[in-house]
Amino acid sequence: MTVILITATGLLYYFSPGRMEAAAEGKGVITGVVKDENGAPLRGVNVVCEGSSVTTNDKGEFSFEGLSEGRHLIKAYKQGYMIGVKDVEVEKDGKASVEIFMKRVKRRIVVATDGTGDYNCDGVNDEYEINAAIESLSRIGGGTVHLKEGNYIIDGSVVLAHNIIFEGEGQDRTYIKLKDWNNREYWGLFVLDRVSNVTVKDFTLDGNKHRQRVSKGIDSDIDGFRTSWSHDIVIQRVKLMNLWTDGFQFVHSDDCVVEDSSVIQAGHDGFMLIYCEKIKVINSYVYASGTGNAGIRLYECSFCLVERNYFNVYGFGILINPQGGVPCGNNVYKYNIMYGNYRDTPAIAIYARGTPIENELFIGNIIVRSVYHGVRLLATEEGGSSIKNVTFINNVIYGAKRSGIILEGKTKSITNILVKNCIIANNGEYGIYGKVTSIYNNVWNNGKGNYEGGAKPGVGDISVDPLFADPTRGDFHLKSEAGRWDPNQKRWVKDSVTSPCIDAGDPSSDFSKEPEPNGGRINMGAYGNTGEASKSLKE
Repeated sequence: MTVILITATGLLYYFSPGRMEAAAEGKGVITGVVKDENGAPLRGVNVVCEGSSVTTNDKGEFSFEGLSEGRHLIKAYKQGYMIGVKDVEVEKDGKASVEIFMKRVKRRIVVATDGTGDYNCDGVNDEYEINAAIESLSRIGGGTVHLKEGNYIIDGSVVLAHNIIFEGEGQDRTYIKLKDWNNREYWGLFVLDRVSNVTVKDFTLDGNKHRQRVSKGIDSDIDGFRTSWSHDIVIQRVKLMNLWTDGFQFVHSDDCVVEDSSVIQAGHDGFMLIYCEKIKVINSYVYASGTGNAGIRLYECSFCLVERNYFNVYGFGILINPQGGVPCGNNVYKYNIMYGNYRDTPAIAIYARGTPIENELFIGNIIVRSVYHGVRLLATEEGGSSIKNVTFINNVIYGAKRSGIILEGKTKSITNILVKNCIIANNGEYGIYGKVTSIYNNVWNNGKGNYEGGAKPGVGDISVDPLFADPTRGDFHLKSEAGRWDPNQKRWVKDSVTSPCIDAGDPSSDFSKEPEPNGGRINMGAYGNTGEASKSLKE
């Protein structure tokens, strides 16, 4: 089995996992007996230790000799039974004995810390029992691994297999943590390699970042989830925290979904997608203070959906950064809230480096107080760098330190950029900079001017105070005398004024999702054509 390693800088390495070197020979001995759950000895069990295997006799007995000092993992296999697993300590030239009990296999296997599971964990190398449960189900075509409430400590990867449901009892109840001072580099805590039809849900995974000694920081590549060459993966309600590098990483994978999940304090990217198609990241939360490179990063990816997420890290919100020559495009980004929190990282970066980017669509996103530009499109001078057919509809770009939208680099290779029904306001430099088609936007109160660098007002553009409800607290609903949705009170309220952005969007745009009275026309801004669109004074 080949595993792909991706460094924080995007370089790919390949290796085949296994022991880095053979265990030193010694004089240690492990003897044991394998029994069924009723205590009867099991004959013909294949028992494996350190790459060697033996078969139990009529009394269920086995032995291994010539073992080095230290801990040894023993696994027992027999058709119709769950895999038996024991971690055995052998002292120098010493002997150890062990009993292994094997239960009949079933489609739902319970792992616990309180002694009530089919497998029971003791807080030492709990990945052994967890992986045994997964492997047992894999041998019969799949099933469910259920982790009961409790704290699990792992010292190696949890390796998922085809047709597995892997579930905890909730983010606040099932807690998996990396062992203190594991110190290993270049690996993932959860690994999905060439697998399909997997569901993972309802637990917290803690990378224990601050109790690891690693030499390269984020470049040590310690990730939460590493998914490669896989498809039909669903991850729901999983919380990742305290990771040196990436949260969820997908490579050469397709038809995967992460929803209702979170990544807290990852050192690099919350989500990293490389050479993927049809990945969906929905209703998830990425936050990192003083660290983090991007909320989500896409390399050469197509037909992905990034919807209703919150990205607030010490870097980019969304980074589209192909550089391998494979076209990137046809991705959709909808209703996300994001920031750019570093001196040269915009909230949305569309960077073509020797690679074309095409047909990207941004709808209903809110970009708040980026310390650089709100949106930056950059085509480098390398051959093959181009950006075309990028569309921004009903977005809000507010309070960026520099420009709202800017085109830079080899700008002749940046073509057909459309901005429509957006509100671009209170940015420190320009509202729109570069040759952009602007129609039915409100571009207002930008420090150095609303349009520059070839940009100019288009059909339907206005420049007036949009009258947001409370932009300092992140509420970009439009004030309305007819009714405005208040997300804090969870009800409709009425204002003493009405925003000029109501009923001001493109007359040809769909407005059917706006509540009545809607004036028969879409609103500008992030809530246009949604159920939270401010109501119109017109019927």
